[in-house]
Amino acid sequence: MKLSQYRVDDVLQPISKEWTDNEHNRFIDAIRKYRRQWEKVAEAVGTRSLEGVRHRFKKMENKEEIFPNIAYNQPYIFWTADEQNKFVTALKQHGKNYAKITEAVGSKTHS
Repeated sequence: MKLSQYRVDDVLQPISKEWTDNEHNRFIDAIRKYRRQWEKVAEAVGTRSLEGVRHRFKKMENKEEIFPNIAYNQPYIFWTADEQNKFVTALKQHGKNYAKITEAVGSKTHS
């Protein structure tokens, strides 16, 4: 962590259970950039552990704050509305032929 990136107060204060506004903003920015790459998110936040950032994301009630156009009905994979529509169309067209669905939609992997 580079001290120049963060307010000195955030670094010097002992980590509490409550997140500061500065930590939350860094968290939101990191999630937008790295998605579920928790090591990178924790590193970007700088004052929270991998488990801490993952837990915060899991407990967030308003995930739309981070990604307003994402469908959150998939447990591990983010889908944009466009991707979800492509998937539904391909599923109707190709049935359970997932090779053809993947060809039409593109690959989605766990992060």
